[in-house]
Amino acid sequence: MFNALGNLLSRYTIPIIIVLKIGVLSYIFMGDKKWFWIGDKPASAQSKAEDTPEPAPADTSDKNDENKRKGFLDDLLNLPKIDSENLKKDEVGRYLTLLERKQSQVDNRIQVLKAREAQLKSLEASVDDKLKKLDEEMAFFQQTIQKEKQIQGDRLDKLLEFYQKMDPKKAAPIIEKLDKDLVVALFNRFPQKQTTLLLQFMTADKSVELTEYYGRIRSAKEYEMLKEINTTLRKEFQDCKGMPEKTP
Repeated sequence: MFNALGNLLSRYTIPIIIVLKIGVLSYIFMGDKKWFWIGDKPASAQSKAEDTPEPAPADTSDKNDENKRKGFLDDLLNLPKIDSENLKKDEVGRYLTLLERKQSQVDNRIQVLKAREAQLKSLEASVDDKLKKLDEEMAFFQQTIQKEKQIQGDRLDKLLEFYQKMDPKKAAPIIEKLDKDLVVALFNRFPQKQTTLLLQFMTADKSVELTEYYGRIRSAKEYEMLKEINTTLRKEFQDCKGMPEKTP
């Protein structure tokens, strides 16, 4: 009987001492208020908690993701300490089960990362393929434009040679029926004297119309040319401003 009583005292002595210490500390820090409680808080604590509004949750999705990754790594690296001298059989089994679970987590994580890597590689290959096709289409488009310009240039050369050999009085009625852009292109290639003669032999309305259109086209081209020159000069000026000053 005395042995059983001694075992009980030795078993519950430490928890009783801890509870007594908590009670004394609670009395010292809280005065005549409640020491500590299990379950519902006292009315004063509840009212204080109700009066204090909880802060609104912030949008911290990136932070949450980072915390999840950190938590995963912490859980993965968190291994219990082993007392190799007093190791029991059931503890060995629990430890091996824990290692298997963590190994499974690592394997699953590796599979997820490999799947994401495969998706990224597939997406990269798709983008590269589309860019390659786009470059091919651009090259074909530029070649087509160049061929069209060459064909138009050849046709314009033939028309220019044809109308230069004609008498201006006979050529004027034919030229005034052509497309205005084609007429302007011919006027740009004709000598100034021949252009003047052709306009003289055209009808008054057509001569005025072509003259105004020709003037607008030339003004637009000159404007674009001046605009391009201005842009180039501005760029060179900015480049010069960014250069370090020369030292003697």
